[in-house]
Amino acid sequence: MSNDDIMTYLTFPIPLCITPTHALEPIHVSHRIRWSILILNLDGHTSELRCSLPPHLLDYRLLEAAHSHTSATRRLLLGGPEVPPEVLHNDMELPSYTAEHVLS
Repeated sequence: MSNDDIMTYLTFPIPLCITPTHALEPIHVSHRIRWSILILNLDGHTSELRCSLPPHLLDYRLLEAAHSHTSATRRLLLGGPEVPPEVLHNDMELPSYTAEHVLS
């Protein structure tokens, strides 16, 4: 990172009563985080960078289950030390099934 780079963190408190993201008929609920960055170029021209990301919000009652499943998945896929195996008491395997319907 050079001295010209700008790095910042923003924290957005999300209320527990927010409607979770879902796509169940007849109502679809989705959320968007949008922001724009204005850049003043050396020639005096202003450039604008627009960004938009779709966060997927889970119901807060699923937090513990989501955390235990995603940390185990992250560790399996990336092999990182984010959550050591001895810390997870209820480390779960990813769901799987035998594909008997697939012809070989």
